[in-house]
Order: sequence, then C-alpha cells, then structure tokens
Amino acid sequence: MLGKLIGHEFKITARYFIPMYICLGVVTLLLKLSWFFTVDSDVIFMGSTDSFLNLLNVLLITIYVIVIIAIILLTYFIILRRFYTNMFSDEGYLMFTLPVTTKQLINSKLIVAFIWQFLMIPAMCLSFFILFVNTDILRELPYVWNTLMEEIHILNISGFQIWLIIGEFAVVFLTEMLLFILLCYLSMTIGQQFLTEHRLLGSVLAFLAIYTIESLITSLITMVTGNISVELMTFQDFSRYFNTVLPLAIITDLIYIIIYYVIVHHLLDKKLNLN
Repeated sequence: MLGKLIGHEFKITARYFIPMYICLGVVTLLLKLSWFFTVDSDVIFMGSTDSFLNLLNVLLITIYVIVIIAIILLTYFIILRRFYTNMFSDEGYLMFTLPVTTKQLINSKLIVAFIWQFLMIPAMCLSFFILFVNTDILRELPYVWNTLMEEIHILNISGFQIWLIIGEFAVVFLTEMLLFILLCYLSMTIGQQFLTEHRLLGSVLAFLAIYTIESLITSLITMVTGNISVELMTFQDFSRYFNTVLPLAIITDLIYIIIYYVIVHHLLDKKLNLN
C-alpha cells in the first residue's frame, strides 16, 4: 500500500514539478543561444553591437534568476502544501479513513518530498553546466585534474581520506535535507494541534521555537568539539577535524530525525483533531 501512496503522490506533485523544470530547461537553452550569438569573448553585455541583443541578454538573465528562485520557493511550498492539504484540510477526513496506517501516510509524503527536494540540485547543476561550461573549459579539465593529482601526491594525501570527507559531506547534506522537511512537518503538526484558531501562526511559532532549540544544541556541540583554525593547519589536521565533526553531525541529525518523526507520528496518530 505504501507503494501505491508514493505513486499517487508522485502523480499529483509531478503536475507542478515537471512544468517548472521544463521552464528552467527552455530558459536555459534560450539564454545559452543568446550568449552564443552575442558573446565574442568573456564579456556578456558588451559582446555585441546590437543593442537589442544586449537587452535580450539582460532580460533572459533576469528571467533565469527569477525561475531559479521560483523553483526553490515553489518546491518547498508544494511539499508543505501537500502535507497540510492531505493531513489537516477536508482531505484529511478521507486520508485517515483509507486502509493505511499513519506511518504509511507520513512515509509516502516524506519520501516523495525528499526526492523532489533532491532532484532540484542536479537540475540546477545541469542548467549551470549548460550555461557556463564550453569546449575551452572541457579541454582544460584534464590539465586541471592532473595538476590536482600532483598536488595531492606532494601533500601525501590518500584518496581514501579525500573520498571519506566528500562522502561524509554528502551524507550530512542529505540528512539536513530530510531533517528540514521533518522540522516543517513537525511545526505544522504542532500548529494544528495546539493553536487551532491561528494554525498558520502556530506553525510559524513552533518552527522558530524548535529551530532555536536545535541551533542552541548545535552550538553547544560545536563548542565541545572545538572550532577549526585555518592558520598553519595541515591537511592531516583538516582531515582529522572533519572526520570527527562530520560523523557527529550525521549522528546528531539522525537523532533529530528520529525524534521529529516519532513526535509527528504520535500527534497524527493519537492527537489529531480535524475540527
């Protein structure tokens, strides 16, 4: 049943996300095409004598920035709107009468939200790649890579150390994404339960309160582990520091995720009031 819920959620949300990414692709290609005809060197706005093309460049860049910002904002708006609509609006009566558990409802929303949030990153990276990477840069990549490998060899840095730190950063990034979604879900759930007359205000206040507590705990952990000193630090010191801090950050995020999830599940399963 969880698979059916996820499929349905993807079908509904894709109606919003696919047009957004199509729009990003179209604007990206138009801007790339515009630069192709107007940029003779590294200068974007002065590469052509045709003022119309220069104006078109400015217009397309403005539209591109607006589209990027809109995708970021709309992604979170759609994610949170879907959770609110399905759980706390009139649809909530229907959702909680389905032959599914509260955990399945939460998991379907959480999984789909996480995937759409994650897909936003490669979509934007691909757009930036199309815009800013050209044949000259591609030809320089082997030289840059070889130079980097030589520097790594001189510093006596193992590939395992580098990939370990990269992997830890990636895991922290993913856990932070999941944590943010659950933080929003928890804030909305608390707002619906304890401030029924002003639910939006209650959700915002709950978010600020939880985020503040979370930030204080993170600051205390940072004080305990110590701050990194960039001056006179070798890569080995750098590696040891992050191999201590990043696993601790991952563990802390996982603890937050479990706590937030348990509270959201408990409130929706035992305390939900749709009146």
